[in-house]
Amino acid sequence: MTRTDIADYLGLTIETVSRTFTKLRKSGVIEVPDAHTVTLTDLAGLAGADRRRIGRAQSSSS
Repeated sequence: MTRTDIADYLGLTIETVSRTFTKLRKSGVIEVPDAHTVTLTDLAGLAGADRRRIGRAQSSSS
């Protein structure tokens, strides 16, 4: 899937997908060797990123 395909599938913009991929790549959670490949390098880090995102969402809704 391309980033455009991922954005369409998830109902997001391509910019959001690109920013998220960049953050995950810089934090070492994923590697993106080419336009059609994403390798998970830190599954625990990916789960942690999700918990941090959920925590922020809960605090902002309080």
